Amino acid sequence: SKATYLASLKNVTPDKYRLVLAGLIGDKLGGYIDGYAVNGTAYMVNGYYATDALSTSIVTGLSYEFVQVCRRSGKIHEIVDGLHVRENATQDLPKKTMGFSVEYIPSKVWINSVMKNLVRWRYPHKYYRLTGQG
Repeated sequence: SKATYLASLKNVTPDKYRLVLAGLIGDKLGGYIDGYAVNGTAYMVNGYYATDALSTSIVTGLSYEFVQVCRRSGKIHEIVDGLHVRENATQDLPKKTMGFSVEYIPSKVWINSVMKNLVRWRYPHKYYRLTGQG
């Protein structure tokens, strides 16, 4: 309920860099999204949505509003919305539809060559998320 949600906000850290947006459907909490910003980059961290609220496009609405709040701040120039999940195209579709693109962050990864080949063969999607290589 709305009252339970509002009472739970007292447990959220009073961090001035944290943003929590809630979506109410009538007087019921349909879901919420939270995130924070550091040095011009905002990070969408968690999104929780009631199953019966999904038909209202609450996920899209809250994500859109998170981006708008960041835009209006004038200080945020990029937004991170989780990892690229190439094995689940339906999870990736809303991000693509909203204009989020996959960006590769350079990193140095060293794996023993035997383990590297084993992980690449046995767990190709995990290897991709670890290294950014197919």
